[in-house]
Amino acid sequence: GNGQHGVLIESDMTHPYTATVLNNRIGTNIHGTDVITNAYEGVFIRNFTHAVVQGNVLSGNGRWAALSLTGRGNSEATVQNNMIGTDVTGSMLLGNVNSGTFVTGTNILLG
Repeated sequence: GNGQHGVLIESDMTHPYTATVLNNRIGTNIHGTDVITNAYEGVFIRNFTHAVVQGNVLSGNGRWAALSLTGRGNSEATVQNNMIGTDVTGSMLLGNVNSGTFVTGTNILLG
């Protein structure tokens, strides 16, 4: 685990960007079967113009949400096919300290 976020992607909004996080184990071991805790969010993306978060295992994460997409100018996000709070199979609860997902912006697809 990390003493901060598992993954932090941030912009000052002077340059629009796309943030992509695909097929990772964040807050778990490499097999996605046991917790290796991050202190804060598993994935924290701030001030994005487009974000894609798909196919990840987001479990065992700390103080805030397992996944946070927040900030100024958030315009499009796709969050799909993630295992949040479970192991890689979705059959064993690993949990997160706080909420699973926190998202702000427009044109947000969660599924």
